[in-house]
Amino acid sequence: MNNNNNFLTKWENYKIYCPTFMYFFEIIKSCGYSELVLVLKDDKLIDLYKMISLQLNLIMNLFELKIIKNETIIIIPNQNKKIREFIIENQFNLIPIYNFPDPVVYKIYLIEL
Repeated sequence: MNNNNNFLTKWENYKIYCPTFMYFFEIIKSCGYSELVLVLKDDKLIDLYKMISLQLNLIMNLFELKIIKNETIIIIPNQNKKIREFIIENQFNLIPIYNFPDPVVYKIYLIEL
């Protein structure tokens, strides 16, 4: 097997197993730009903020994250609660945006302060 096939095999395995230990979030800025962010399920909410700050090149305390469903707005706190716990507590407000068998991806809005 050449290096390219080896990589493709590993990539396919990663895509299969990644949803078992990571959450996928589509982060949407007010301008409409969006990007996919992956975080470990046992990371904390503050880690989600850090990852978004790094990936989107933003200053940590100058944005907040929100879930918006119909007229319900939930601010995602920048704290040490596990992401997994937050997801469970807000399971009725976090609706996957893609259909099965695609990975579960949650939509989060980024508001720059």
